[in-house]
Amino acid sequence: MEEEIGDFVAVWAVPVFAAATVALWFLDRPGPWYRWKIAALAGMTAAGLGLVVSQVITQFWQRPRPFVAHPHETILLVTRSTEPSFPSDHAV
Repeated sequence: MEEEIGDFVAVWAVPVFAAATVALWFLDRPGPWYRWKIAALAGMTAAGLGLVVSQVITQFWQRPRPFVAHPHETILLVTRSTEPSFPSDHAV
């Protein structure tokens, strides 16, 4: 059950975030205070800036994943990832 929830979140988290951001933009009430549009723009800016900073750090800081650095101390329950270990996409 936990694996199914994890798979669901891994697949749908980004599309749900994007859809929520677009919904905030278009569902904003008319008037002088564009609160939802500001929130949508801030969310997309933060996500984009985080992605850019993460990609720059990845180019300069090479850190092996724990199963590569400590192969005899790690038990893998899922397939191995080829992405760099630092910075974590989840942390960004």
